[in-house]
Amino acid sequence: MANSLRKVAIVGASGHLGPFILKALQQSQDFAITVITRKNSSAVFPSDTRVVRVTDGYPDDEMIEVFRGHDAVILSLGFAAENRHGALARASIKAGVKRLVASGYGVDATNKEAAKVFPVAATKAAMLEDLKSLETSGGRGRIFPAACIQVGFFGIDPAKKTASIWDDGNARFTATTRDAIGKSVVGVLRHPDETANRIMHISSTELSMNELLAAEQKVSGEDGWQVSHVNTEEEIAKAQNTLATQTEFMPKMNAVGRLGLAVNMKDSFGANFKALGLLDNESLEVPQESLEDVVRRVRE
Repeated sequence: MANSLRKVAIVGASGHLGPFILKALQQSQDFAITVITRKNSSAVFPSDTRVVRVTDGYPDDEMIEVFRGHDAVILSLGFAAENRHGALARASIKAGVKRLVASGYGVDATNKEAAKVFPVAATKAAMLEDLKSLETSGGRGRIFPAACIQVGFFGIDPAKKTASIWDDGNARFTATTRDAIGKSVVGVLRHPDETANRIMHISSTELSMNELLAAEQKVSGEDGWQVSHVNTEEEIAKAQNTLATQTEFMPKMNAVGRLGLAVNMKDSFGANFKALGLLDNESLEVPQESLEDVVRRVRE
């Protein structure tokens, strides 16, 4: 492979998504990888991983030196650390890095209606505005279905055989596994010219709540389910009221989660990348998979 982006540094390799990006990079065997982590972090990485530890807060001067000599920097920062995103991007430019893969994973911040409703999308939108003048690219997926199924995010519980379906359950949206996000980052780095200064959209599958319920029933058994319905507009109003009035952390985080699910339930939120003709799976060499396969992987 002739690739000008061989020396790669990743910040955030121990978080929710970072390990999947690191795994994909290592499995590709195309890159010389440096994991950059905080000195106070207790994260453990594979024994053959080159790890550089930096001061908490990622100071500008230190990050410039750490980034120097790398062809690409990948940022996989959690929500709490994203206030450092712009500074890290600028540090990468000062260090002479050729490509920055920004933390745009998991939510489409380009949709203005979604950004009005979902705080995380609004934060990502502000980040994108800040990065428009920089040379960036990134893999963009929607929610991570396997993780969401595992923690009951969709409101479907096969153990109790209960399901809470939004509206009529027919709204279709894109879902992307964390493994697919990792593969998409590899694809971005393998195709530097085609992916320069672009947002790349990927999908593992497209689904509706009804299709997810049918897949769960096929895996766990179809008898004895109790299915209820909620109204998207009402759920948005309740969650926004919680954010405006609650002071405790968990109710506020639960409300953010409800809004994150809500922005998949209406066409105006642009949640179905395939229907919009946006998918870059083929160019990034990221295969799609069936919804039933995703559910079976989690449940069995």
